[in-house]
Amino acid sequence: MWEKYCLRPALDSSPTFIPVFLYGTAWKKEQSADLVHTAINAGFRAIDTAAQPRHYREDLVGDGIRRAIADGIVHRKDLYVRIHLSNLHGAYLAYPMTRCKPSSAPSGRRTQTTCRMIQTLL
Repeated sequence: MWEKYCLRPALDSSPTFIPVFLYGTAWKKEQSADLVHTAINAGFRAIDTAAQPRHYREDLVGDGIRRAIADGIVHRKDLYVRIHLSNLHGAYLAYPMTRCKPSSAPSGRRTQTTCRMIQTLL
């Protein structure tokens, strides 16, 4: 059985390897942080989340990741975090957005959503 998939590298870059099994964080609600921490402790090195508050709690996923790192279970460089973007009509229409610094990203809801996701998970 494969341990990791190899993604084709972009021009002039080295290949990226991702674990075969990803821990999914949908529908975990308030338990997301504890369950992500437990999954990492159990050996998962890939986490799947999305910019869709109806089904995901990205803030708590980030808390679980940070706690696992702080507890010495894993180093950030050893984790693969896959983030999905919802369509513009389902992402954050009812939620206030944390905007990136103007110097770090152009305007636009998609870019702002991406920036919010990165700020939440790092």
